[in-house]
Amino acid sequence: PIPVTYALVAGGGGGAPSGPGASGGGGGAGGYRSGTQNFTGGITYTVTIGAAGPAGASGNPTTLSSPDISTITATAGGFGARGTTGTPGGSGGGGGVGNAGGTGTPGQGYNGGAGGPANGGGGGGGAGQVGQAGDLSGGNSGGDGGYGVTVSLTGTPTNVAGGGGGGAAGGGTGNYTPSPTNGGGYGGGVGHNTSGPPPTINASTNSGAGGGGGGTYSGTSGSGGAGGSGVGFLSVPTSLYTGTYSPAPAVSVTVNGSNTVMKFTATGT
Repeated sequence: PIPVTYALVAGGGGGAPSGPGASGGGGGAGGYRSGTQNFTGGITYTVTIGAAGPAGASGNPTTLSSPDISTITATAGGFGARGTTGTPGGSGGGGGVGNAGGTGTPGQGYNGGAGGPANGGGGGGGAGQVGQAGDLSGGNSGGDGGYGVTVSLTGTPTNVAGGGGGGAAGGGTGNYTPSPTNGGGYGGGVGHNTSGPPPTINASTNSGAGGGGGGTYSGTSGSGGAGGSGVGFLSVPTSLYTGTYSPAPAVSVTVNGSNTVMKFTATGT
């Protein structure tokens, strides 16, 4: 057998668009799975990368499969809500105003945060932390998305699977600034301080992060952000690596110490 270390991240859920007086919850991160699986020489193994969820929709699962193993699945991220409970997923979507966040999948991600009682949407859950609630004091701020996790198999730390921030109302804030500490959950709702529609905050490609919830300003509604597509990693002892993979654009190969690591940004084998 060939011992292979894997890390799989599903597609993140989209944030909810806002409506009059109701900011949207942030999208939940895609589920995160990691471990070691024995491979057998001469058999093809497929990593299927989950697509991102658009605004108001869940992401898609990322899987590792072959004829000789049970399929390993990272569960799609749940989408943020407006006016309802967040959707369950790998990590749960943030709740709409006055509603609970969605539940995460044990071992893969955390629950989304609840929406605030007045305006702020709940933050989406991340692979490393629950999403934060919208402003519980009755203010306008959205909840921060939950932290993600860091994958270091290539030797270069990669932050993945952070939750999207909840949408805010005019003058409030959301977790929308990229930061290594939020695991790549670059999505985040934001309340505008000037005229015009609040910006749409999409998560980064191949981050598995949740999209930002839509904010509101003076009755102007904002769109929810899209989640980030998934990503996968396989680390194989270089002495046992055959050098066979496809397609090349979807799979990049690096050497880290005594292991050869394949990074899948799209479906490949």
